[in-house]
Amino acid sequence: MKLLVYLFRTARGVMVLTAVTALISGACYAGLIAVVNAQLDRPATIRFSLMACFIGLALGKILTTMISQMILARFSQGAIANLRQDLVRKILAVPLRQLEQIGAPRIMVALTDDVMRISEALLAIPTFAMNVAILLGGAAYLGWLSPMVLLATLGFVLFGALIYRRLFVKAFHH
Repeated sequence: MKLLVYLFRTARGVMVLTAVTALISGACYAGLIAVVNAQLDRPATIRFSLMACFIGLALGKILTTMISQMILARFSQGAIANLRQDLVRKILAVPLRQLEQIGAPRIMVALTDDVMRISEALLAIPTFAMNVAILLGGAAYLGWLSPMVLLATLGFVLFGALIYRRLFVKAFHH
């Protein structure tokens, strides 16, 4: 959560643009599913409008995914470079005796592994936003097709989430 707050504080426009393009990409994906299903309902006829819609949605999916990934990759590389520079400045400001007490391995982990985990989290944001859009679009489409199936699915999802959470807390406790 702190990472998201930091990102919105330092680059709100980039994060909003990335999230919006990823959400559009996910919506295009859900639209593709709807178009394919509409064609499967009437397989004997190929409608030009569905074909054009499919091509448009596929191109939209490809372009928005590419744009969100490129924007975030460019931003994350700059943010990681700034984070490493800030970390190095802070390390250099620490007295030598305290650095020796901390130890070189812990400092190297902070400079390499920790920063790498942050960059992986940054690059996962468009995928997360895209998956949320796909889930919401798929749920809306399923609700349009059959509200009862949607409610049953949501019940199973809630049940599975509760079981997972309980097992996770129990395992984390041990």
